[in-house]
Amino acid sequence: MQKFFVGFRFAPPNRLQLSSLIPHPSSLPMSLPSSFAYRRAVNRKVEPSQQLIAFRIHHEWFALPILVAQKVMLLDKLHDSLFGKGASVAFYQEEELVVLDMGRRIFGDAIAKATAPDQAPAPNHTATQIQFVNQQRYLLIVDSFHGEPVGLLLDSQPSLRRVPQSAFSPLPPNHFTEGGIRCVHALVTSIQGQPPLFLLNLHQLLEPVTHHISGY
Repeated sequence: MQKFFVGFRFAPPNRLQLSSLIPHPSSLPMSLPSSFAYRRAVNRKVEPSQQLIAFRIHHEWFALPILVAQKVMLLDKLHDSLFGKGASVAFYQEEELVVLDMGRRIFGDAIAKATAPDQAPAPNHTATQIQFVNQQRYLLIVDSFHGEPVGLLLDSQPSLRRVPQSAFSPLPPNHFTEGGIRCVHALVTSIQGQPPLFLLNLHQLLEPVTHHISGY
């Protein structure tokens, strides 16, 4: 029994081992600052924002509230105008859909004609003239104030943007006469390097449909 215990002794407590079991005060969680930051984040006033659908027309960016948008789809072909200028007809869900030329509605006939993309000539043997779209164009379908969907013809694919309420500002009165842009009622300032947006007035934009909806 004595040989068994030869050379065996209880070592004194290892300070390093004991210190590893007891955390240093500096390693304790910072409960007070973190809770303060949490309360500050909770009490911080969140600025209301609005989501817009943005699109580019003739080197300018425009937008509409996402709530008025119903669908975005690629455009295949357009039929001739049924009433006036700047409005055509496409088929959507097996029904005729009024399509407004956004360039003409916003910039007027002169600028729209000067910058309109080339289109193939319509065949002469058809009773209804059809315009086949050569470049990729999009159709933004919105709800009109008469309950009927209306298509807005776009030259490029739209995108979604969420902007704070403080980014909206009214346009100066002389902007409409000097800039030659119609159907706009507010400006959305640049956010994170993005170009400014002209917020469109949907009532003015759909004016041709409003005037001719009864005869359509």
